[in-house]
Amino acid sequence: MKIFDKLKTYLHKINTIEGELSTNRDKLYEVYERNLQLEKEISLRTKELAQTNKTLLSLQNVWEMMNASQPISIIFDKIISSLQDGLDYQMCFLLQKKKVDDEEFYQIKAYLNNQDIQDWNSKLDFPINHYKLNYDKNNELGITLSSNCIQSFGNIKEITNELFSSIEDDVYDKYEMFLKTKSLIVLPLYSNAEAFGIILVFSPRDDVSSNERTFLNLFDSQTELAITIANLFEEVKKQAVTDPLTELYNRRYFLETLDKEAERANRTGVPFSIISLDLDNLKKINDAYGHSIGDVAIKTVAKVLKRNARAIDTPSRLGGEEFSVLLPDVDSKSAMVVAERIRD
Repeated sequence: MKIFDKLKTYLHKINTIEGELSTNRDKLYEVYERNLQLEKEISLRTKELAQTNKTLLSLQNVWEMMNASQPISIIFDKIISSLQDGLDYQMCFLLQKKKVDDEEFYQIKAYLNNQDIQDWNSKLDFPINHYKLNYDKNNELGITLSSNCIQSFGNIKEITNELFSSIEDDVYDKYEMFLKTKSLIVLPLYSNAEAFGIILVFSPRDDVSSNERTFLNLFDSQTELAITIANLFEEVKKQAVTDPLTELYNRRYFLETLDKEAERANRTGVPFSIISLDLDNLKKINDAYGHSIGDVAIKTVAKVLKRNARAIDTPSRLGGEEFSVLLPDVDSKSAMVVAERIRD
């Protein structure tokens, strides 16, 4: 009997030990599961912190731009670069809304110059930023600009094909370079309470998270301030070198440019030419019709000079009815052709 009692005692102890082991095993498994979850949480929070640091750096870059007197073209490039760095977007464009002779259109002022864009540019007659892109106040981009509210779209092909409709279909499939993207985010831009343009952001994600939207709203607001300040800087700079009546370059700028061009010609041996002209009988116009009509005559001559000038030329009003045009890289024979065209 004692043997059976001892066996029972041993079995009871074994059962107790097995129960404790099972309990401890469950606790260990629970701790293991909790550690896995903590590791995932730490990894997620680390990624979020890294992303937050990148977005803060992007906002800081825009803030620094607002405190630097830089040309607006450089501001545009830095805006796009900062946005790309912020949330790993695949493609970004900054489009300015323009109006010329009652025609409204978008023009690309800056873009992320990745391999897709380089391939596209290589197949076009002109770089992509030379094209007039379709503006329609009633389509999704136009409505987004009017509403001044960030929007996200999934119908990328439809929007891009309409926007880039001025670019020939047989040159390049407009949608091909956007295939990797899943959504298009549109940021409206305003300057001095007027619609300036839009930023197009092509995202690899289907949805815009709340944190991402917060960042984009902050980025959009700071970009608008940067553009407004840059525009003011450009306007002040323009006023310093242009004639207020004709918006041609003034005498001071013309003489400074002439000095630089003469120095370059001496150094390189490349010719340049100057066309000098004046408006006949301006005094008679003023006496007969008044100075306001005389101003119209002067501005008409200025329009002719602008229309016939290249981007590198310097059409200027030296004062009164006297004008000059500086033509870099042009010899006297070619300058005579330009002068006759202007005179005619």
